[in-house]
Amino acid sequence: MKDYAELLNPALLVNEAVMDAALDVVRQDVTADNCMEIIEQILSAHRPQLIALLLSGLIPILPIDTWVLRGFPKKAIDYLESPLATLLTTLSEFFAFGIPLSENRELSLRSVDYYREASANCASIRALSSNLSDRESRPGNASNKRTSFKGTLSHSKANSSLSGGLAPEGELLDKQKHLLHCYLQLLRESEVRHEIKTVIIRDTQKSLPAALDIPRPATSAAEEDHQMEVPSESKPEPGLKPTQLDKGVDGFGMWQIVISSRAERDLREERRRNKKSCELIVKKIRDLSQGNFSGVNQRRINFSGDGIPIFQANATYHARLIYQVDCVADTETEEKQCIRIFGVYTPTEVKNGAWDTVGKQLAKKGQQYRHRCNTRLKSSSDRRYFIPAAFPPAAEELPVDSLVSDLLQVDNSPEFQTSLILQKFIPFSQVR
Repeated sequence: MKDYAELLNPALLVNEAVMDAALDVVRQDVTADNCMEIIEQILSAHRPQLIALLLSGLIPILPIDTWVLRGFPKKAIDYLESPLATLLTTLSEFFAFGIPLSENRELSLRSVDYYREASANCASIRALSSNLSDRESRPGNASNKRTSFKGTLSHSKANSSLSGGLAPEGELLDKQKHLLHCYLQLLRESEVRHEIKTVIIRDTQKSLPAALDIPRPATSAAEEDHQMEVPSESKPEPGLKPTQLDKGVDGFGMWQIVISSRAERDLREERRRNKKSCELIVKKIRDLSQGNFSGVNQRRINFSGDGIPIFQANATYHARLIYQVDCVADTETEEKQCIRIFGVYTPTEVKNGAWDTVGKQLAKKGQQYRHRCNTRLKSSSDRRYFIPAAFPPAAEELPVDSLVSDLLQVDNSPEFQTSLILQKFIPFSQVR
């Protein structure tokens, strides 16, 4: 089985796009049979926010609650040794102390009530088990010779003297099962899912080493608002000469777009074949330049947790823009995020398994480079859009030549290798 705890490593969960990509991997793998194994893996990491993220990402799509609750223990000792007891305790503590729900008073009060009830029930179950254990261990107890501890527990409801005034065993377990069901339903709430991701991103940024240089916007908030309304010109990547396909960048946003020579050729050929289709592709590039990364504009196509994310944007029914969020030198004192487009591919070409290798090879540039590629800053003027993050100059990167050798062993097609790594990337303006 995959290491899902590593896939949901908090150090990698720097933004919602990375979280969604990791959850997509789990969704493809999880079944009714392995569901609890995956949950136990995440529980073993002792990070309540991760189990909340996992379940909130699966429950709206898969019948996780049914799969989990169908195996709920019917005996107290089985419950206390079950991962479901750990799951309930973890969720109750997370909702009570680990997630800010102050803006929704009803939801906040409900989560506190659930926590108190779950804690009281658990204490009663432990006390009941302890009473039964003491009874069984007394000298001369005939039942100790002819029946097991588990067998005695099954009669605790009938023999109230064993419980010392506590609620019957079955009633306590039913209450815990109901509370776990309630928590799983809470994880369906869109507000809760959003808060879980916010908490994880905040904690991840706090724990990042100073060497990673937490990103700062390149401009003030007021300047950002202005630039979102009046797009800035694209600046050439150092060492590259701009190739103007036409004059003007009307409607383009703050994100610099660089394209491979393969992508430039794809656009020119599409313009000759079908001008309308070419316009739709250029419109999609314009959307990316404006930081519109929602929906079909940023779907990850490589699912290796340690690779640089590679995305597709659906331009037309048969055309997919394949790109990465890169980070390049913008000035001598600053690096800035940009969009690096590999080419225009068909849906069949997107399924090429070598994209996983491309992401892994790019990740060899280091943890700082990975962090900078994964960072996302929302625009203060419109939270649906993202602006490029700026950083101090990075340490020297791994040369491109050292990334190529492994790719040569994956795909013997010179066209594939050249279009992804060896070809130069040029600033994109506009195709007419």
